Amino acid sequence: MKASCSMFSQILKLIPRNDFQSIVKATGAEHRSKGLSSWSQFVAMLFCQLG
Repeated sequence: MKASCSMFSQILKLIPRNDFQSIVKATGAEHRSKGLSSWSQFVAMLFCQLG
């Protein structure tokens, strides 16, 4: 069976997660977050925009 990546997965691969996390850490974006991480929130918002 041949595995295939979805288009959404391919778009997410264009954004380096390590760079994203370093920006979140530098800006203090997750200082008082309760629930979703910044990465999870970004993925959800991107999915909604593409949907």
